[in-house]
Amino acid sequence: MEKCWANILGNCDGGISREHIVSKSLFTGTEIDVKGFAWCKEESKRIGIEGITKKCLCRKHNSELAHLDAAAGHAFNVLRQQTKLYNERAKVPDKKFKKITFSINATSLEKWLLKTLLNFTYNSEYFIGYESNETGRPSEHLVKVIFGIESFRDNNGMYVAYKEGGVINSCDTVQFAPIIKDNKYIYGGKFSFRGILLFIDITPGGMNVPFEDIPGTTEEWRNIYMSKKFKQIKARHGKKISHVVNFKWV
Repeated sequence: MEKCWANILGNCDGGISREHIVSKSLFTGTEIDVKGFAWCKEESKRIGIEGITKKCLCRKHNSELAHLDAAAGHAFNVLRQQTKLYNERAKVPDKKFKKITFSINATSLEKWLLKTLLNFTYNSEYFIGYESNETGRPSEHLVKVIFGIESFRDNNGMYVAYKEGGVINSCDTVQFAPIIKDNKYIYGGKFSFRGILLFIDITPGGMNVPFEDIPGTTEEWRNIYMSKKFKQIKARHGKKISHVVNFKWV
């Protein structure tokens, strides 16, 4: 089955399904911001969720990855809840609160980022990953990572980007921009996931240059720290912790 990006596994079935490039389960709204392609290279474009589907997975493989969409939807909702809680508690700073703990499945979120990267870039003019041998198609290794057959190479995978004292603008949006090397290879993707900056790294040996050196880098990605296997977000009111969001690697 040529049109499924996972056909390299050799077990496609059920015909091609129409896949939401970004999981519909993330949003209560109806729009998404996208940047980095020929039609939105210089500035992000807002398009409707229902307008960003692509025939890129067979029904069998689409169904097998449904748990990643559910995990990303849960993570998005956790960030939505913790933002609401922070705003509510900020209105009464002198009140004593019980610390609340939220959890995100970071392993599934990492694979969802890669899946979304593949959805966006499939059938493009670029090789997807440095081991890809056909434009518009992911390497066999990347497909096997998403389906749990192989693991990310050393230094590849999800990174959380942050700035000291930075402010997270947490709202119901996802932004995406691919990292393109030599106008030929997809080497990763930058995401703003409800205000959290996430980078999925598929470069050879891991990203070894600062984002400042990449043409088109926006201000929010400059002078950042990168954290692999990120553990926790802490929300404070004054000196006390209001709540935490744990990133669980399973």
